[in-house]
Amino acid sequence: MQHMFKMVQSHCHYFTIHFCTIILGRNAGWLAFCLIYVAINSHMKATGTLYCILKTS
Repeated sequence: MQHMFKMVQSHCHYFTIHFCTIILGRNAGWLAFCLIYVAINSHMKATGTLYCILKTS
């Protein structure tokens, strides 16, 4: 009984890891894209703000 439970447990664990890997693998591109987009966007905002400050001062 204990062996059976361990087998099921490890199978579920493997399945979860596999499932997460698939999800992350599919969405890794989107995640990277979003991060890059946010980084560029905030960089542009920072640069724009800095430019305005320098221009007005």
